[in-house]
This record gives sequence, C-alpha cells and structure tokens, in this order.
Amino acid sequence: MAQREAISMALDALRAELQRAKLWSASRPELSAFHSTIPFFTDTMPFEQWLQFVLIERLDEMLRVEAPLPALSGVAPMAEMVWAQDLAERRYIVELLQDLDDLLGS
Repeated sequence: MAQREAISMALDALRAELQRAKLWSASRPELSAFHSTIPFFTDTMPFEQWLQFVLIERLDEMLRVEAPLPALSGVAPMAEMVWAQDLAERRYIVELLQDLDDLLGS
C-alpha cells in the first residue's frame, strides 16, 4: 500500500476513535488558539483539539494537494504524557498515533 493511502486510512481510524472516545469537538477553537508558538499548542487548546484541528486537518490538506509530508515524530509520546492519568482508556488512540508517526517517518 502506498504511504499516502496508508496515512489517509490512519487518519480515518484516528478520527473515528476520537469520536468514539467522545474526544471529538463539535465546535472549532477561537482563531487566536491557532496562533500558538508552543509545540502541540499546549498553551491554547487541549491536546485532543490539536489532534482534530491541527494534525488531522493539516495532514488531510497535504494529502489532498499532494504536498510533501512532514517527517513527523513525537505525537504518540506526547499523547502518553498528556494522557498519563487516562492512558488505559486512551491506549488505542496512542497506538494509532504511533502508527501515524511510523508512517510519516517511513
């Protein structure tokens, strides 16, 4: 399977799991939340919103326009750190993020 197709499928699985876990937001954060200079926008939005409104949206757009993909790394470890208290409940999301990290690094 081609890298882009595998990434698209991984994003679909991540999207579905965030929705299943009730971590999917119906409303977009304020525009000012997107002006963060901190990794993962930790100062302006919860991690799950960063996943939804930054990571997934940007990767979807890059796939759509066939832009070069980033050599992303560190999303799964960040999820483990952010969700340390709820890791058992969110283990599958972390696994999906690790898959995505691996696909982007290949």
